[in-house]
Amino acid sequence: MTQRSQNLKDTSKKEDEAQKEKRKIPRILVGYEQFRIKPDGKVFSLGDLSHKGMSLRILDPNDSFSFSLGSEIEGTMNLMGKKFPIKANVRHVSKYYVGCEFLSELEPETQKALRQFLDPDFLGKTLKPMPYHDQSVIWYHGPTGVDVLLWRELDGSFNRFSLFLFSQYVQWNEKEGVSTGQTFLSDDQVEISGIVRFETTVLNKDKKVDPGKLEIAKRLVLSSIFPEDLKHWCCRRLGEKNGS
Repeated sequence: MTQRSQNLKDTSKKEDEAQKEKRKIPRILVGYEQFRIKPDGKVFSLGDLSHKGMSLRILDPNDSFSFSLGSEIEGTMNLMGKKFPIKANVRHVSKYYVGCEFLSELEPETQKALRQFLDPDFLGKTLKPMPYHDQSVIWYHGPTGVDVLLWRELDGSFNRFSLFLFSQYVQWNEKEGVSTGQTFLSDDQVEISGIVRFETTVLNKDKKVDPGKLEIAKRLVLSSIFPEDLKHWCCRRLGEKNGS
């Protein structure tokens, strides 16, 4: 009986590992969405954002020592050119990011700005084409962790795409079909090239495709500046039966 339980445990662990993969994701080094911390006024780019919290991107490794788990921070968040007062609690500290949870209910004006900023229809309109070192890849970038990557064959046809929206992702490829999941930043070395840094991100695949993530992805694509034929191609892929 003991041996059987161990085998079941090992199998479960292997299944969990099979749900994960690592991917190098391009990110803009310094974004317009920023947080200015009190009292020293040091500015950090936002790495992620939600209704409940935010993460601050660490460029200088020494800055991570300024934060401790459970500590309270206060400052001003710059969002869409406007400034909003924020108090937060530090929940996670790494070499590259500091994860924070908003401490109290946000002011109505701040809540309204967040709702607008996190709206997929709004975010789709903000996507812009970016230069990429690989000619076979098309990259569109938007504010604070919103990126779309598309891979092309030599004949120009697409065989894969990934959409990263804050800490969530949706992707499609010819072999596996469509999949959804969560992203987590790895502690692997970050590579920097000009204004772009390539972060090793762990993709934790959902056991079943999340229809909510698919709907958000479709809304973002349809509101984007993509050519109409590319919009239709992406939405068809998102509507395919998956191989999960």
